[in-house]
Amino acid sequence: MAKKENAGTEAYRPDPNRETILMADKANGRLDVISEFRRDPNDNNRISVVTVTPETKNRASYYTLMFGSDAAKAISDLRYQDFVTHRDNPETPAVEREFFLCPVERVPEVVNAYYALRNDPKDEISAAILAECRTGSNQLDRLRYNLYDIPWGELASIGIDRNQLSAQDIQRLREGGETPALFDVVYKVGQDTQISADKCSLQMYRDLDDRPRLDVKGPLPHPEYKDEKYKMHISADDEARIAYGRALPAPLWSITTASRSGATQDSAPTPTG
Repeated sequence: MAKKENAGTEAYRPDPNRETILMADKANGRLDVISEFRRDPNDNNRISVVTVTPETKNRASYYTLMFGSDAAKAISDLRYQDFVTHRDNPETPAVEREFFLCPVERVPEVVNAYYALRNDPKDEISAAILAECRTGSNQLDRLRYNLYDIPWGELASIGIDRNQLSAQDIQRLREGGETPALFDVVYKVGQDTQISADKCSLQMYRDLDDRPRLDVKGPLPHPEYKDEKYKMHISADDEARIAYGRALPAPLWSITTASRSGATQDSAPTPTG
């Protein structure tokens, strides 16, 4: 039986896109993982927090972030509740809480950093880890997308690895803004052709069916427009569009394809009767 349990433990791989929230109590120095925000059925403004210890065996019980706004309201209500309790009972010590948002697979890293920093306040590496994951109601309320909404496969298909995105880039994507960093992307056209685009930012948006989509934003979808194979197809109006950062009316590959098709038709001999 023990052998079976070990095999199951080794096979387990946490979902890299599943996020949870850790809560620290500054008074006692304890850091736990939130399992549930529980509302009082008789008073929706009253809220309590169910936590579990950050152990592998408890992963199934970890809170899973679904909507940032829900978690933001819960934390906001909890902080206000703590404030009112201390205000009405000054002899009761004020509760000071910290919250950290991170993928489930990073929980051990955050826990280790938290206790390491308590033991050594000058530990810059641990401080940086906690600063990256520290969150609150304001930050959570700005989230419009979850990690699993970001099309990681699509990013990989245009040459952008997940590790290339900084925490700030990911945060901006999730807020619906453009990434601060710029990326070189590669589009595949057909079987053998690749077209590169330099220095593009990324941004998430929702389509008409409310599905999350990725927008690659650059000064021009295919910046090699000055290459000989495209130059003859770029008009003065097209160059003006490019100068103002606007996209062309149609992708370059469709323009060149249409031109070749038209040239073939124009050069065909005219049937004689």
